[in-house]
Amino acid sequence: MEAPLVAALGALIAVVEACGAAVVVVGALSGGPARRARS
Repeated sequence: MEAPLVAALGALIAVVEACGAAVVVVGALSGGPARRARS
């Protein structure tokens, strides 16, 4: 009973971490040039 729950939780955490990393990368790529252009 616990194995599928643990596997699902692990997968959810992996997805959240991947999304977080993607947001950081996109923010760095899009935010960097924009900040340079403004200043």
